[in-house]
Amino acid sequence: LSYNALKVVPDFNCRNLKTINLSSNLFDKIPLFIKNCTNLEEIYLEDNKISRIDPWFFSFEKMKYVSLSRNLISEIPKISSKFINLQKIEIHHNK
Repeated sequence: LSYNALKVVPDFNCRNLKTINLSSNLFDKIPLFIKNCTNLEEIYLEDNKISRIDPWFFSFEKMKYVSLSRNLISEIPKISSKFINLQKIEIHHNK
């Protein structure tokens, strides 16, 4: 779903997804359907217009890699202790 100028993504059954690439779109926040992707291990959200990270985002127990670089993020909320498998988070080139 990268490089599509998307602003929204309709809800769909994403429980079995392990990786999702939403890079280079026009999202101004992390899409809510992501909440239902409980088995995510990697998420790519770089090159969007995301300005904040909702606390729910840090509750994925299986998440290993997060890319939020090149957005408009100015503050990172406290990372939940549920984010235990996280190996790498990229957040460079934000505000």
